[in-house]
Amino acid sequence: MYKYKIGYADYDDSEFVELEHEEKFTKDELTTMIGLAVVAAVRDFKADDDEYVHGFNDVMNHGSMCGHLMLMYGFKPVRYEVCWEALGHVSLFDEAELADWQLDGEAGRNTLELIRMVNGAGFSRKDDSYLERLGRKDK
Repeated sequence: MYKYKIGYADYDDSEFVELEHEEKFTKDELTTMIGLAVVAAVRDFKADDDEYVHGFNDVMNHGSMCGHLMLMYGFKPVRYEVCWEALGHVSLFDEAELADWQLDGEAGRNTLELIRMVNGAGFSRKDDSYLERLGRKDK
């Protein structure tokens, strides 16, 4: 199976989906298929009064572009053995900072585990001696 990563990236947002297919496609072939799937998704887009199609993110997030790729060309979603994620902007050195974040999800629990491992390894912002061990603090 060949894997294809399709998505968008903006200054403050990005999203990618990974699909697989038995055939290997060139970038040009994939671009053509994505374009036709986007046209179909825009045609099918059913918006509320306050929603409309503006950018590629709309047909990825609210439209059915990936669904059209699967129906029209036989793509399948990539199946993962494990999906792992953590909160990306939380300090690895301060468990108290997690109080501002929702912890009931997997990402929150994974982040808490990472913070405890980092602190357990002797890295703490309470004193900045860890910077010396990393060679980043002037003596």
